[in-house]
Amino acid sequence: MLEKGFRGMPVVSGERLVGIVTLSDIMRVPREKMPQTKISSIMTQRVITVNPSDTLFDALEKLTLNRVGRLPVTSKEDGRLLGIITRTDIVKTYERVVKTLNTQ
Repeated sequence: MLEKGFRGMPVVSGERLVGIVTLSDIMRVPREKMPQTKISSIMTQRVITVNPSDTLFDALEKLTLNRVGRLPVTSKEDGRLLGIITRTDIVKTYERVVKTLNTQ
């Protein structure tokens, strides 16, 4: 997880989001209990999500109000995990838009 720069990962059953586990969740597990600890016992099950029709502002507001760094993007219809959006994704998008507007 850390090697790839990820601080949180979705937990899925089939294609359906069932939770999220973060680096902080993992770090709270005592080293000696790590081999037998199940992800389901440390993951957050009530995950704050967005769906494709939400705006970047909606996502940023949820990130800020809930003090999280990432939001799973799920299908409104069936809860399938479609992707993840992070604070960094939103900032990079904003930077591109501003640069484009400044060059026009």
